[in-house]
Amino acid sequence: MVDAKDLEPKDMALIETIRGEIRALDFAPLDDEALAASKAATDDAVEDAASEGVHTTPRLAALHAMLIEERVPEDVRTTAVQRFMEAVAAEAKQP
Repeated sequence: MVDAKDLEPKDMALIETIRGEIRALDFAPLDDEALAASKAATDDAVEDAASEGVHTTPRLAALHAMLIEERVPEDVRTTAVQRFMEAVAAEAKQP
């Protein structure tokens, strides 16, 4: 679980902006079985990346936690992660 104190206010703001965008969409939330499978797949991906020396940042972990909390299906999840990565890349380009 991600602790909000590990995130900067701008990171929390980005997560909450994306949460708002997700809530404005029309999609069927994952049922319990699909949610468990989605969480397991995310956990496996994080573990695989870590075994190769690539570690999840607190803000990416917070995004994934929010997506699980909102029961976001894969197609919406992909769009949300892409939106997050674009925002992070744009932030990195700012002087």
